[in-house]
Amino acid sequence: MGRMTYIDHKKVKDGDLVQFFGIDVSGSQGNIDWEEVKRAGVRSAMIRAGFGSGSIDVQFRRNAEGCTRQGIPFGVYWLSYAWSPGMAREEARQCLETIEDYKVDYPVCIYFGRDAVRYAASRGVAVTKELATRIVEAFCESVEGQGYTAMYGTEPDFLESMFDGRLREKYPLWIQGV
Repeated sequence: MGRMTYIDHKKVKDGDLVQFFGIDVSGSQGNIDWEEVKRAGVRSAMIRAGFGSGSIDVQFRRNAEGCTRQGIPFGVYWLSYAWSPGMAREEARQCLETIEDYKVDYPVCIYFGRDAVRYAASRGVAVTKELATRIVEAFCESVEGQGYTAMYGTEPDFLESMFDGRLREKYPLWIQGV
């Protein structure tokens, strides 16, 4: 489990920095005792719903149900391996299908970082700043089209090198581990 920072840059412009701290979880943590998490004072979670082309996180349903039972608000993220906007739209569709039975309180996030760029390179695709930005936009537009708040996430050092600044004008940002 890691600490998370969520920044809504739209509100920053209005002088109201919005951050919340919680945990991010995935199948890597195994079976989480959500009652204990609640007792420890955790107030929010970002749960990995899945990754790539239709791989649902093995603990997603258990984590979403645990948060729901304990009254812990959560958002979700999809670890992207898309190398085109079309693939990102398909990942968004799969993510939305995965979460449709749950009340998602926080944004639905595409997480696009080093792993995605390495994966694309292994398939012969060089991910440029423009391509990475278009991938995020495609996912987020699909999510917003279904009535959810969209967000994008990445590693801190990837933010400037891989994404056009226009994303920060359009979508909240999740920086993992900050």
